Amino acid sequence: MSIARPSLILLVAAAVFGGAASTRGANISPQAKELLGAVAKAYKALPSYSDEGKITLRTLVAPGKPPVEQTVAARVAVERPNKVNIDAGLVKIVSDGKVLRTIVPPLTMYRDQPAPATLTLDQIADGPLGALQYSGPQGRPLAIVLGFLLADDPVKGLLSDAAAITVVDGGKTLKYEPQVGSVLQLHINPENKLITRIDVRVDAKSGEHLVPSSGLEVQSLAWTAGTISTKPAVKTAFDLIKPDGYKEIAALAKDVAKKKAEHELIGKPAPELSLNILEAAGKTRKVTTKDLVGKVVMIDFWATWCGPCLVELPDVAAMIGDYAKANKPVVVVALSIDQSEDGDQAELRKIVEATMEKKGLKLQVPPVGIVGLDPAQIVAKAYDVQAIPQLVIIDAKGIVRHVHIGVTERDVLAGEVDALIAEAAKASK
Repeated sequence: MSIARPSLILLVAAAVFGGAASTRGANISPQAKELLGAVAKAYKALPSYSDEGKITLRTLVAPGKPPVEQTVAARVAVERPNKVNIDAGLVKIVSDGKVLRTIVPPLTMYRDQPAPATLTLDQIADGPLGALQYSGPQGRPLAIVLGFLLADDPVKGLLSDAAAITVVDGGKTLKYEPQVGSVLQLHINPENKLITRIDVRVDAKSGEHLVPSSGLEVQSLAWTAGTISTKPAVKTAFDLIKPDGYKEIAALAKDVAKKKAEHELIGKPAPELSLNILEAAGKTRKVTTKDLVGKVVMIDFWATWCGPCLVELPDVAAMIGDYAKANKPVVVVALSIDQSEDGDQAELRKIVEATMEKKGLKLQVPPVGIVGLDPAQIVAKAYDVQAIPQLVIIDAKGIVRHVHIGVTERDVLAGEVDALIAEAAKASK
């Protein structure tokens, strides 16, 4: 069973990959240097290259439970000198030789730049793809493949970060030990010297097997190339297709900051709600806008893979506890936007509930605190959620009064909710 939650996979990065370091004292065998050179030469000679790469992550969500397998795209197509199509799940980059387009599906945004005459690794790694390479498991394996394809001297880059490199498996595999981070095993086709698989050997003794922000345990992590072709790609492989409903941006951070300060929903009636709320014993129930009439509502859009969300949720849980004890007319909806590739909401529920349990998050305190699933992101789209955590605060009349994007202090949230409670009480007199 495959659960496609690309950004959960991003969280593994902090545990799995480290930064660059000096080569001083590195133990690199002559055979390893020779094989690295042969691999670099093979990639350099290719006018065209494409693969059907993917990252596969297996995690244990709870002791005694079967592991959950997740996959995310990590596909690459290159046609020299300046055509490329990279699908890394969270980020897609396409160049038709004239325009270099970066697409960020989770934020429904894209950015266009003039394509350089010759593409280099630095040029395509500027921005979201660079962040992905250095903060996610697509990071090291995908960066290695892209480095061999586009970097001027990929071997130099690998050597600069190595503590040891040896040849194993009869010369078919390079065991790469960085000075910081997990050991990588590069499986190489002996005939054409291209990489077919990269395994990340997560070290349980060092604690690297734990995803820091969720407590999930990583069992295995690997990039596999799938089908590799060195023939010229079809003409449509590098076509620039603008995603429907996507917004062009000049700077992502600037756009998010503007949305945080001037969200278009503020002052307007809240979009209609129809939520699937988790109940005990694996049951669910439907909650609609009519069920929330007369109450101040705070919706927290979050996901198990979102580190900042898991930083903020303890404060949200504390607010739920306070309002429940005081019997306040408040409903706090912790709405997960985790997605299931195969539509298996039961599996999503397990992951959401396991994360809440591991983090000690008491979000289900009805009638004040409720937890819902929005796997198709229907509600998230209605509320224009383009970055999480996002918290929307609605007054007792159903008007959106506040929108917060990013981690927000508990005092700020509680102050706004308390003010709306008092406002509703005054209006009822």
